[in-house]
Amino acid sequence: MQNVLVITSDENLINFIIHDKVSSLVRYTHYADVFRGLRMLTYKYFDILIFDIDSPSVDAVHALNIAKTIQDELHIIVITNNAHILRQKKLEKQIIDHLLFKPIQYEHLSKHLKFVAMNRERKKHIQLNNQHAINNQFAGYLKSQNKDVKVKK
Repeated sequence: MQNVLVITSDENLINFIIHDKVSSLVRYTHYADVFRGLRMLTYKYFDILIFDIDSPSVDAVHALNIAKTIQDELHIIVITNNAHILRQKKLEKQIIDHLLFKPIQYEHLSKHLKFVAMNRERKKHIQLNNQHAINNQFAGYLKSQNKDVKVKK
């Protein structure tokens, strides 16, 4: 199950993402207030942040940098209805993982959610394989030192 934090005050977007076509593999948490949403990142782990940058009262660059600082593995999907706003807000590509334009199409959002889920599973699998390799190397070292070791598999 993926935990997705949605930060937007756009009612249509909220209804689309959270209420209309919710996948059974996704748990959504929504905040209209950016600062409350960012605070939630300090209390709960999220896989994905869906962030609507169209609010003129929010410094999107600062907010997204804070989000990445709190949870550096956070996958960020930015939503906007204006391509020029990206240049105006000077958003850096290293902060944003995906960009979607309004009106959102379910297929695009679904594709991004599946992509993140697959990458996370692949990363976990690689980490598990690396841990097994390290355990085996350590066990080999201890055996070479005439220590009796049992390796968990």
